[in-house]
Amino acid sequence: MKNQILSPLLGAALFASACGTQMTTPDPKAKGDEAEYTLGRLVVADGTTGKVSVVDLDDRSTPGTLMLDNPGLVYANPTNVGGFVFATQRTQNQTQVLESGIEFEEHGDHYHLKKKAPSLKPAPIAGALPTHFTYNQGWTSLFNDGDGTVDFISDQQLARGEFTPRRATTGTAHHGVAIVHGERLVATMSMPDVQTLPDGGTSTRQLAAGATDRALATPDTVIDTFANCTSLHGEFSTSTHVAFGCANGALVMKWNAGTKKFEGSVIPNPAGRMERVGTVEGHEKLPVFIGNFDRAPANGMAIIDPRNNTITPMPLPTRRFAFRVDEAGEHVLVLTMDGNLHKFKLNAGATALEADGMPLKVMPEYAMWPATGARPAMTMGWGRVYVSDPRDGTVKEIKIEEWKVEHTFNVGGTPASLTLTSMSPDWASKKDHDHDHDHGGK
Repeated sequence: MKNQILSPLLGAALFASACGTQMTTPDPKAKGDEAEYTLGRLVVADGTTGKVSVVDLDDRSTPGTLMLDNPGLVYANPTNVGGFVFATQRTQNQTQVLESGIEFEEHGDHYHLKKKAPSLKPAPIAGALPTHFTYNQGWTSLFNDGDGTVDFISDQQLARGEFTPRRATTGTAHHGVAIVHGERLVATMSMPDVQTLPDGGTSTRQLAAGATDRALATPDTVIDTFANCTSLHGEFSTSTHVAFGCANGALVMKWNAGTKKFEGSVIPNPAGRMERVGTVEGHEKLPVFIGNFDRAPANGMAIIDPRNNTITPMPLPTRRFAFRVDEAGEHVLVLTMDGNLHKFKLNAGATALEADGMPLKVMPEYAMWPATGARPAMTMGWGRVYVSDPRDGTVKEIKIEEWKVEHTFNVGGTPASLTLTSMSPDWASKKDHDHDHDHGGK
């Protein structure tokens, strides 16, 4: 679940355990004791080198530039007060951990902040082809395609300085995904896919074909299976549902608190449609999930509706680089290869995506789909979306409500992966969401 907001109690626990000291809670009504807020830090990974630029979004400074062992993809929970970022390096069989440098200290009903330079933890997490990252309910999960294992670690462990995750196995190497949901670990299962070679021989590979439900305490034991999701790819979870993309539709699992079991099945593609869902997004506030709906070219979207067991396709004007749901759960942002950013809203019945204003030009058009090399990336902040252009080394900050490019960060190189961490978990309670104090000479 990419945009779950952590509670102040968890934030306090993280800070206390990180410092290793007993915290006192000042009177929140004490004179001069005012809440401090932060937009967090933007972490930008280069597509050709190990360079990682960390940008402080409050004053638009760069408090640190770090070097990974290899080029990596960066992931974090956007509102993670722990400030940990995971840089997966698939072909090097490792994931390195970064810390943002922002610390949260609870003062009664609000937070105070401490800032320092970002840092890179010395020991990477070893795994065979680490690929899919997920974060949900205080747990980070990494799926290792090379052997089908899952590494999972809690925020509390990270805050204590413990960076060795627990490991579970699905038993078979495949391109899969796993996520912690409450006291359960949901992980993919696989099936053999036999292909005929040009010389008449055959080749067999394992493809994700469904999901398994496992107790977090005994993660190698399968409690239940949810099959018939061919070529499973992409996931999103809320407090009640877990959704996966399939070649034949979308697998949606709903947690039944009464029976303590998941219930679910594959929502089929519309009759006669050959596109597929391969990426899933959503929000706790939304009754539906948003997916891509692509064959070649990659230019469709889909509304995945577990209420009505339907998938509703929606075309786009041109091929799409990325899409996300904003932090407030109000808009779906879509970046297309013509350089436009599109803003959509769900209609009243959550049955269709409707344009909310004209497309916004955020970068020059891509004349051709980049078959190799870095592509533009996108991540979300509060009231803002960040989009990279690896051709000129920039990252644009776009304010969603005003629908304009607010700032351009010149990070250099080929920015190919973005994530945002350490955003104030109580940001939504701030009356002035814009938080426009001095922005470094804006």
